[in-house]
Amino acid sequence: MPPTDGREREIKLELGSAEDRDRLLAVLPPPSEVKEQSNHYYDLPRGDLRAAGVMLRLRIEKTEHAGVGGTADDAGVGSRERARITVKEGAKRDGAGLFDSAETEADVLVADARRVAQGDVTFESLGGEILTSLAARFGDLKSLACWGTLENRRSVHPLDAEFVLEVDRAVYPDGTVLNEVELESDDPKGAHARLTALLDSVPVSYRPSTASKSERLAAMG
Repeated sequence: MPPTDGREREIKLELGSAEDRDRLLAVLPPPSEVKEQSNHYYDLPRGDLRAAGVMLRLRIEKTEHAGVGGTADDAGVGSRERARITVKEGAKRDGAGLFDSAETEADVLVADARRVAQGDVTFESLGGEILTSLAARFGDLKSLACWGTLENRRSVHPLDAEFVLEVDRAVYPDGTVLNEVELESDDPKGAHARLTALLDSVPVSYRPSTASKSERLAAMG
């Protein structure tokens, strides 16, 4: 079960290859949703937010609701779009794949998000409490600019009410592909044990993720 205290606690494990991803998907129940996520990361010109450990992301997401017998690579039987601002900070990690960070999110209109992503209007124009809070800490946000983007395909597999596995295929601008599994939980140790047991049973190769997707993107320069 995802945390409800304003912190995001999730297990992130990197799969060894695309073949490992395919083997895992073959044994999982059909996804309830498949999400195409376009992620845009923003900062001030001098990198003030990232220097303070703050990630600011605008995500535009199309969700396909999979039908009976659907797979993670099939089109669904219904779709919707949403856009969301996310701020994460105060990240902690344990080296075994547990990421723990404060998270604040707010939905915005998809049309407005697209205009920002295309550079037609400023990020600041989206308004809202998140940006008001950031402005109080970092000053004028008119110069917020996108420093990187990545595309991610996420299939969501509920195994039970407490265990909802997300399987990601993230594509970076240089063509690098990251295959990763994520699991949010308010019991990270228990979730980690159950997730690794599942992966070992397939079996697939994996290792703890040591960096977030945005950190990987930043490291590419």
